[in-house]
Amino acid sequence: MPAPTLNSLTAAGDNSYITVAWTNEGTYTEIEMWRKVGGSAWAERTSWTGDPVDREAWDDHQVSPGITYGYKLRGYESGWSDFSNILYITLTGDSYEDSESETIELGESTSDQHSFGNISTETIELSESSSDSATLSDTTTDSIILFDDVGDVHRLTLETDYGYYFGGFNGKIYYENEGYESDDDTAISAYWLSKETDFADMDSKALSRFKTVYGIKLFYMDKTPGQRVTASITTDGGTTWESRERDIGTGDGKLKIAKFDFIKHGYIFQFKVEHNADSGRFQWLNLEVDYALGGEYFEI
Repeated sequence: MPAPTLNSLTAAGDNSYITVAWTNEGTYTEIEMWRKVGGSAWAERTSWTGDPVDREAWDDHQVSPGITYGYKLRGYESGWSDFSNILYITLTGDSYEDSESETIELGESTSDQHSFGNISTETIELSESSSDSATLSDTTTDSIILFDDVGDVHRLTLETDYGYYFGGFNGKIYYENEGYESDDDTAISAYWLSKETDFADMDSKALSRFKTVYGIKLFYMDKTPGQRVTASITTDGGTTWESRERDIGTGDGKLKIAKFDFIKHGYIFQFKVEHNADSGRFQWLNLEVDYALGGEYFEI
């Protein structure tokens, strides 16, 4: 059975943890992470189980500056594999910054099978020190991990009772608030742009033939009356556009179709729908094109 491949060890900018990254070369139901601290012997640091285990990265928070750490791992699939390759990393610098009057609160949390006690009222104050290193010890576990709640905690609250989510081509999810129909009374422009097409992916007879487009059908949800919408066609990759405008919508909330008439000849087409308004809402749902086939296309 192939062993996992250890790819990299990366220290955080403040040397507070080490990110271990690897590649699973098999389908494992259990993975063991082993660690070597300085000149000590190898010992199992943590493990994960699953069906299968799909984890390929882990953050080791029990580290200190000035110490060399070694890592290796192995996977179980009807038996343990050999250990992976071994990588070492040495942490440098000081993991605690000087502060004149800083308070760090310790909250209850569980991370990677290590529990931290709940301290609801106590605080630890760090005062400025002239030395280059600082050590904080807990009498029970010999180590303590501090999480600065200023820069490491991010919270996002979305009011979903009156909003909409929609996705972008860059993979991000955006949030629209219905309470705002313009940018401080400034018109908001929105447009949808199709791919370049010769219609052959939907109509095999259109391959290598000229076409004539006679119209665009825009399917939309009628949300606000009197919205100005522009439909456009290009046959030269967007250098020039032929456009039609219409004021559509009555605000009755029904699904409707708006027709934009064209007579446009070409071989490859691209379509665009635009909406610009300082108030009101508009929702596009689908676009259909009416076209007829012409003669065959030849390149000489």
